[in-house]
Amino acid sequence: MGLLAPGGQVHVMMLTIMGVSALLVGAVIDPVAGIVPLIGMLCLMMATFVAYFWRDPDRPIPKTNGILLSPADGRLMFVVRERAIGRRPVNPRWPPARLRLTRSRAIGGPNPSTIR
Repeated sequence: MGLLAPGGQVHVMMLTIMGVSALLVGAVIDPVAGIVPLIGMLCLMMATFVAYFWRDPDRPIPKTNGILLSPADGRLMFVVRERAIGRRPVNPRWPPARLRLTRSRAIGGPNPSTIR
């Protein structure tokens, strides 16, 4: 619950403070040929983009059995059933130590710890 994910709060606050202070300096002290207010507006626009990127909306998760949820805000385009052969796919270009396979089981599906 919240407006921003924890990783983005510092970035948004810094850009907002920089933008507002640049606008105040440009309006009160000296605009320096309009460059200072322009920098302030650019900082505020970047803060808006960063806030949109790091947003953390509440997502309702349905309690229905047998459904698959897409990660983040994407769409689930297709589901492929894989054979359980007990090994990971390996590309010769990938070093084995850096290979990570992330799987998510469906609600009500088999428990991954029982599949060997």
